[in-house]
Amino acid sequence: MLESEGIPAGLLIASLLGSMLGLGWHALFGRRLWQLPVYWLGGVIGFLGGVIASGLLGRAFYRLGTIPLVEGALSALFVLTLLWLFTTPTERPQR
Repeated sequence: MLESEGIPAGLLIASLLGSMLGLGWHALFGRRLWQLPVYWLGGVIGFLGGVIASGLLGRAFYRLGTIPLVEGALSALFVLTLLWLFTTPTERPQR
């Protein structure tokens, strides 16, 4: 039987979990529509960065298959917090 070449399951699940975190972050803290793709990409890149860091360190608190959930989620939340700090518009003082 031939194996099909496609996206590895671990990468797909990590991207989906990062997407869920990024889109959920926008639902809670997003103020503008242009922030939606920024938070989405931040969630995905942050989660994948946590997966890579966990692999390099050789440690994982809790895994779902090959995906370190805690490290990926913490990394994504860190990236999303930084993005929130840089993209949230400041309130103008009322006169």
